[in-house]
Amino acid sequence: MKIFMKIRTSTLCLSLLLGLTATAFSFAEAPAQEDPSKVKSYLFVQNAESGAFKDGRLSFNGTAPVIFFSDRPYRVSGHTALSTFIGTWTSGDDSFAKNPPNAVLSILGNEVESYVVVLSDPQLNDTGVSYKVEVEEGTIPASFQQASLFIDNEAWAAVGGVVVGRAAARRSQEREAAAYSAGQESVE
Repeated sequence: MKIFMKIRTSTLCLSLLLGLTATAFSFAEAPAQEDPSKVKSYLFVQNAESGAFKDGRLSFNGTAPVIFFSDRPYRVSGHTALSTFIGTWTSGDDSFAKNPPNAVLSILGNEVESYVVVLSDPQLNDTGVSYKVEVEEGTIPASFQQASLFIDNEAWAAVGGVVVGRAAARRSQEREAAAYSAGQESVE
C-alpha cells in the first residue's frame, strides 16, 4: 500500500506540474508587435574596400548600402542606400549636422585597429564618401584597406531610414509570431 501511495503521489505531482505548465502557456500572451517608430537610437555600419585619411578628411571608397540596426526591445534592422543616408544628414531637429555623431573606424588586417572619431560634413561623390573627422583616439593611417565605420546616434530614427527598416521588422515579427504559434500548438 505504501508503494502504491508513493507512485500515486509522484504521478499526481507530475500531472499537476504538466497541467500548470500547459495552463501557463495557454494564458501567455503572444509577443507584442514592435513599433519601429518608437526606436530612439540606431547603430549604422558603413563598409569600404579601401580608404584614406588626409587633411582631416576620412574617405571611404565604394557606395555600398549602409546597414543599420536598433537595440532591444525593438531589434529593427535594414539597410539604406549611401545616398539616402547622407541625404538625411541635415534632417530633423537633432540632425547629424547639428549634433555630429560619434563613430569608430575599424581597419581590418592582421589585427583590427580601431579609432574613435566624430564625423561631420559628409561629401558624396561617384566613387564614395568623405567626412570631416575630429579624431578622439588613435592616429589614423594615410591609407588603408578593408574598413568598417560604426556610426552611433540617437536622432536618425525620425528620418527616412526607418521606412526601409519597417519591412525587416515586420518580417521578424511574422517569424516570431509563427514560432510562438507553433509552440502553442505543440503544448496543446
